[in-house]
This record gives sequence, structure tokens and C-alpha cells, in this order.
Amino acid sequence: MNLIDYKKIKSVLIIRIGKIGDIIISSFVFRSLKESNSEIKIELITLKKNKDVLRCNPYLDKVYFINKNIFSLITLFPLCFKKYDLIIDLNDNPSTTSSILLSLLNAQNKVGFNFEKQSKYLTHAIDYPDKNKTHLIERYAYLLSSSGLKINPEIIKPELFVDPQIDKGISEKFSEIKSKHKIVAINISAGAEIRKYPVEKWIKLINSLKSKYSNLKFLILFEPADRTEAELIIQAIDKNYLVTVEGSSFQHFASKIKNSDLLITPDTSAVHIASAFQVPVIALYPNVDWNFVSFAPYRTKFRSIKSSTEEIKNISTEKIESKFENLIQELNW
Repeated sequence: MNLIDYKKIKSVLIIRIGKIGDIIISSFVFRSLKESNSEIKIELITLKKNKDVLRCNPYLDKVYFINKNIFSLITLFPLCFKKYDLIIDLNDNPSTTSSILLSLLNAQNKVGFNFEKQSKYLTHAIDYPDKNKTHLIERYAYLLSSSGLKINPEIIKPELFVDPQIDKGISEKFSEIKSKHKIVAINISAGAEIRKYPVEKWIKLINSLKSKYSNLKFLILFEPADRTEAELIIQAIDKNYLVTVEGSSFQHFASKIKNSDLLITPDTSAVHIASAFQVPVIALYPNVDWNFVSFAPYRTKFRSIKSSTEEIKNISTEKIESKFENLIQELNW
């Protein structure tokens, strides 16, 4: 297999049909390509739900947002008449959507992992690293470097760009509080039921932490669908220990994490946001080895806790408290 000369690449189409966290992990790829050749034009195909995640990303020249169904793919039909220098399939699992796109779209080079569904459409089919032993971001770096791209190791990390105006408002509000307190963000939302942590355990954890550490303030983060659970938690906590700030968009959510001192979360998207801004994190995981390794915090101080079962609810509050104490000692709080 001949390596690609990335300095000669002028047009790239990237396929990443993934969730919010997948996009945050993938974003270093966009920067790497631009650093290899400042004149390169980068286009991306991804899901509509990732629109707010990518709103401020400076490295993308065009983004095509689709839904995950065959009818949505029809909107991409005009791309069949384009000829790219390179198509990169970043999907980390065998994908019917990727297979369809790779078969229909034209490029001199097509790079992706050597999955049976996709490999026959690739010019550069890269062997897939063991997902039980490698972080997802390391697999992406391996994919690109194996095809010929030289990557600066310093930029291999989750990356996210937040709206400057939103971030300015939240930063100013938090700065007053942080002059006397540490802000601990508690994200109660998760992408699957097995990742949900019970309301009563959140309340117990927060009350226990505030009784031990008088300098803490807590910020409850949640998606709109979890508002009822969030309100139950907020009602059970002394208001003097809570931080409230307006804004429910993803950009607000990300900026709140960025400006916090520490995050506790069962959701890996929030883990990747914390990693992007080097916010210390305590991450809660189900007992699934590949998930624990692939979506671990990256390049930030952290403690990860794996449940004894596939459900996060079986993690004890005492276990989280112990990891919290251990982490803040490392942080010299």
C-alpha cells in the first residue's frame, strides 16, 4: 500500500456518522489536515444533532448534516458529481451508511478501517486496532498516520470550540464564585438508561461532599429531558451550595463544563468536553471493558469508576467520594 502524500491533497471529504462525543474526539483530525496543508478544503458528513457542536469549528469548510436514514442520504446526491482527492471514513464500526457513501462518492484515495462492509471501497484499508486496549482517539491517529499523515502528537486530544459570547458570560459569572469556592459540575444526563445514576444517590453524594468540604459549590447539568430529575436534586440541596446559570443549548452546556473546576459524569460526551478543556473529571462507567478504555478521559486529571454490572446505578456514593478525595489531593485543593 502506497502512502498518501498529504501535502498534495487539496480536497477532503470526511464521513463521521456519530454522536456528540465522537465528533469531539474526531476534531483533532480536522486540525491535523489543515496543519499538513493550509490550502486543503475539508468537508464533513455527519448527523444533524451535531450541528451545535461544530458551530464554531474553524477548520471545516463545509458540513453536510443528515439524519440516519436512507431518505436523508438522497440529499447528498449532488456530491456524486464531485471528485475529491481524499475521502476519510472515520466510523469506528462496520457501517451500512459508510458503505453506501463510499460506493457512490468519487475520490482518488479512500481511507478507512478494514471492516468487511467498507473495505472493498477503500484504496487504503487500515487494520483495526484492538478496541479493548486502545482509546478511540488513538485509533484515529493510527488510521491517519498509517495512510501517510504526519501528526503533531501535541494535538492528539479531544477538541471543541465554544461560542465566545456564551463563554464570556459564563466565565464572568463563575469567576466571582471561584474566587472563594471550587465549582463541581454534576452532569446527571446520559445517553442510555444503563448509564443513569439514581436521583437519591446524587442527592446523597452532594450532601455528603458539602458536609466534608465547605469550599464547594455544585452546578447541576442536565438535558431538557431530565429536567424533572434535576429539579428533585436541586430542591433537596441547600441553595447556598448551588450555582445556577441560564442557557440550555449544547454550547452553554460545554462552556459550563469548561469553566468548572471539576466534573462528575456518567456520560462520555461530557467526559470528552472536560478532556478538551483539561477539566479534571470523575467518570462513571458500566462494566464494559471496551467502553471503559475507548472513551476514557484523555489528557486531563481524572478518576474512572467501573460498575460491577452493566448499570452505573450500582456504583456506591462512597466509591465516588473516595475517588473525589483522592483526585482533589492530587489537584492540591
